[in-house]
Amino acid sequence: MRKNGYYGEDKHYVSVTKVLKVLAKEGIENWKIDIATKGAVHNVLLELNQVLRNSPELVKGFIHRTDLLTSSGDQGRLALQKEFESATGLGTELHNTIQSLFNGSNPTPNKIIERAFNSVKDFIEKMGIKPEGVEKTIQSEDGWAGTLDLLQNVDAKMIRKMMTYVYGKTEIQEGLTVCDWKTTKNVKQFYDESAWQISAYAKKVGATQGLIINVNKLTGEIKVKPVDVVKGYEKFDSIFNAWKMCKAPQWWKKEWGLM
Repeated sequence: MRKNGYYGEDKHYVSVTKVLKVLAKEGIENWKIDIATKGAVHNVLLELNQVLRNSPELVKGFIHRTDLLTSSGDQGRLALQKEFESATGLGTELHNTIQSLFNGSNPTPNKIIERAFNSVKDFIEKMGIKPEGVEKTIQSEDGWAGTLDLLQNVDAKMIRKMMTYVYGKTEIQEGLTVCDWKTTKNVKQFYDESAWQISAYAKKVGATQGLIINVNKLTGEIKVKPVDVVKGYEKFDSIFNAWKMCKAPQWWKKEWGLM
């Protein structure tokens, strides 16, 4: 069960995402700002294209999105908050449909993310992905917890197929791998926080590498970036220690014998 964290049999676990909030998350904050400014225009145009091709019923939603560009003051602030919530909502919906696919069902995605879902489905089939775990809850004896998207054994055959998707010069290795789906409008932009999150999960399950899989919510373009989970975990562990010193509530410290 999860509510502002994870509950074990007798202790409360802080979520990995909450731990990472101890940082001034420049990457995510810049993303929010981008939504509010030049990115808003780009998104509106992409969604209009989807509306015209797929679903006239979404016209009302499109009109609401264009209103963002002329909002001001408190009204504008609230409109931009809704914009951010809408973007994260689409990401959650894509995650849910991917999970349903792995669970053996045949999900029908929202029209807006249909192209992205079909692209992910083709990627899964092409790679021959047969997961060791999907949406797996991880609990650490150090007091943190989280949910990994996908645990997969990567072999040489899969590596050859995946090379056309890899961004950058880092090579994919064989072995147990933690994969994380990230929905974005810029598939070539990868955030450090994602790498640190994956690295924490990898440390706990004994995985030798991580893969961030960026998916454009509207176009379906996919880019993959390998993660050095040894270096990534060193970063996460430092951040977790900072959280314990600066942000951990007294009751949590008491539960985990830190006071």
